Amino acid sequence: MKHLVLLASGNPSLVSVIKKHLVEDEYDIIIARTSADVFKMVKDHNPSVVLLDTNQSELQAEAIHDEIQRLVPGQTVIVLADKEEASYVSHYFKIGVDDVMVKPLDPNELIGRINARIRCGDVSVRELATEKITLDEDMKVAYKDGKRITLTPREYSLLKYLIMNKDRVVTREMILNNVWGFNTFVESRNVDVYIGYLRRKLSESDTDSDTDIIKTVRGFGYQIL
Repeated sequence: MKHLVLLASGNPSLVSVIKKHLVEDEYDIIIARTSADVFKMVKDHNPSVVLLDTNQSELQAEAIHDEIQRLVPGQTVIVLADKEEASYVSHYFKIGVDDVMVKPLDPNELIGRINARIRCGDVSVRELATEKITLDEDMKVAYKDGKRITLTPREYSLLKYLIMNKDRVVTREMILNNVWGFNTFVESRNVDVYIGYLRRKLSESDTDSDTDIIKTVRGFGYQIL
């Protein structure tokens, strides 16, 4: 089955380039040139991924993203940001977008990012769990031993990535690229900080004080148990 990509952009040259490469990679694509089109197509067509060009002038990208999530909670959104917005990239992740690419785009990298996000979405609920932790992808909520854990969007994304890779050790660089994004200028120590946040929240819910559920593999990175 072909995956459907919704491209929200009023830039004809950008639309032409992206459409060409998506079709060559056997994706179906629909184009939204206004915010109203975006909202209607998200509801009517249930796309696998929304590519949101920040040149959409009717509404700010943040407002469009918020409305998309209201209509279809958990909808995957990749923001295509202008070069001048590079310093603003971290804000897009804070509001909950799944990925950000700064223009000019590398079409092959874009396809790779889309493929990666679709693979994330195709992971079953059974696979998004460990012996103690379960993730509700529809509601973006985490549970440990049946008890809900209050997480920020970044903490949830980090926990999800660790669980998706529970059978291997992931490096700080891998975490930065997949949780913060390839074009985000974030220091690797931020990973350690957020691992600490997760450990504290997970241990607070456990009467056994199980603080080692996220294991540090010295010289390599982290693995969830």
